[in-house]
Amino acid sequence: MKHLSLTITSTAVVSGLAFSFLQVESFKTMWIFFIFCFGPLLGTLFLSIITKNNMAQVALLASTVGYVSWFLIVYHKVITTPDAQSPIAFMFVGIFAVPFLLLIWIPAIILAILNRPRMIQI
Repeated sequence: MKHLSLTITSTAVVSGLAFSFLQVESFKTMWIFFIFCFGPLLGTLFLSIITKNNMAQVALLASTVGYVSWFLIVYHKVITTPDAQSPIAFMFVGIFAVPFLLLIWIPAIILAILNRPRMIQI
């Protein structure tokens, strides 16, 4: 399960990086756009790397799928809205998603802590 979660999350991060590169002209703007839009995916990727529990991996995979779905919904609304200030919504996509992602990340961290290998004391 770890490989599936890690593969899907890293694919989403790389796709987000490519998407960021296609949307802006300057390199500096691309990184700002990427951090604000796909920063939560980096958090999920980090947690996916450090956790070994299958239940935690399932939760992290669900958070990746949920976040990518959320981003696509916002992207569709921004593209279909003719307002010139609509792209500023991308600056808030990650910020608005973090409280909901924390509801998934915290149990994943707890599961990772509870199921880590223990040292044998002599």
